[in-house]
Amino acid sequence: MSEKPSVPAPAPLRPGATLGQYRLVKHLGRGGTGLVFEALHTGLQRPVALKTLRPEFASVPEVRARFLREGIAASRIRHRAVADVFDVGEQDGTVYLVMELLEGESLAELLRREAPLDPTRAADLLVPVAAALATAHAVGVIHRDVKPANIYVAFTRQGIEPKVLDFGISKVVTQEGEDRTPSNVTADDALLGTPRYMAPEQVRGARLVTAASDQYSLGVVLYEALTGETPFDGRNSYEVMSAIMKTRLRPPSALRPGLPPALEAVVLRAMRRSPGARFTSLTAFGAALLPFASEAVRAQWSGAFPEPLPARPLEEPARPAGRVAILAGAALFSVVLGLGVGAWVKHRRGLRVVATPSVTAIHRPADQPLLTAPRTEEAAPPMAAAGSPAMVSGGDAGGAPEERPRRRRAARERVERTPLGGVIIP
Repeated sequence: MSEKPSVPAPAPLRPGATLGQYRLVKHLGRGGTGLVFEALHTGLQRPVALKTLRPEFASVPEVRARFLREGIAASRIRHRAVADVFDVGEQDGTVYLVMELLEGESLAELLRREAPLDPTRAADLLVPVAAALATAHAVGVIHRDVKPANIYVAFTRQGIEPKVLDFGISKVVTQEGEDRTPSNVTADDALLGTPRYMAPEQVRGARLVTAASDQYSLGVVLYEALTGETPFDGRNSYEVMSAIMKTRLRPPSALRPGLPPALEAVVLRAMRRSPGARFTSLTAFGAALLPFASEAVRAQWSGAFPEPLPARPLEEPARPAGRVAILAGAALFSVVLGLGVGAWVKHRRGLRVVATPSVTAIHRPADQPLLTAPRTEEAAPPMAAAGSPAMVSGGDAGGAPEERPRRRRAARERVERTPLGGVIIP
């Protein structure tokens, strides 16, 4: 079985060496796998930052692929809060990226020296980062390693400008799905990132990482900026990751009393264990954080986030129209019935009316409600014959013919004396 050809380790780089059109001026720093130099474009005389792989990693294909991925991902984003990448190249086994030269320090260095930060200052530093990550997600790039060491606090002519660095382990998603070119292959069960800033789903495996995972990590950075501590800790990476999965999150106010409750709510929502319970996007996260920033930062970055929707008052769920009509009718009937019963009780001694089914109303003015009175035993004399006229009596079903007109007139007078003008007896 043939072995893959190995890549020869390049010679160590020193100031004065030349890579392509760039001459190294001085060494600026080193990271986990890379070295950073200040360099000069020999044609344009433009100072740049030149990043190369450390010699011991130059022969590792996967590390080389991730190194080149950083340039590809960063060049897709094009955002003022992302360090710009101008060029990429290789010479004598040394691969390199050419980036804008920044002056300042990492957020990790700043927090080690000054944390916890004032809430306004913390918001000023992280609002641009939220905008940059939102833009990255919009073009299909998920960072996967958001942490203070990868946020650079640059000093520019415009003031302090945070910059997102190091897209070396980013996931690039195209319209067809995750990019599976040789420079972007990651095992589904690989563990990528820095444990203290990993989202719970990231702990479970790289294939579960989404844009919501970057939001969680930025929430951890905000937590640390406000309290001076990371939310989960341990003696080793295993204990840290176990705590992320199992330990209850301490609210920031437990470490820093007096923190604005609304700002604490932003942190806690971004760090929910379930991705679906977090903000819907980094744009929404940034919009929630923006009100805590200074006036200058709000004016500068308000266009990057949508206007927050006004809080809606709690409302009763709408009832079906038919049900509303039935309830309204029942209420009206109860009121009318109550009034009618009260009137009947008040005047029962002076009113006894018996009507045939054909009688529907007795002297009811048009502007008065229609009442129904209960039937009494003494107001139900037997009818002499079907269809006979209405009878009003004191209990006598008969009587002389000449007495009947007088009795009818007396009944009408009693009805007219009632305050509601009439009674119907079914």
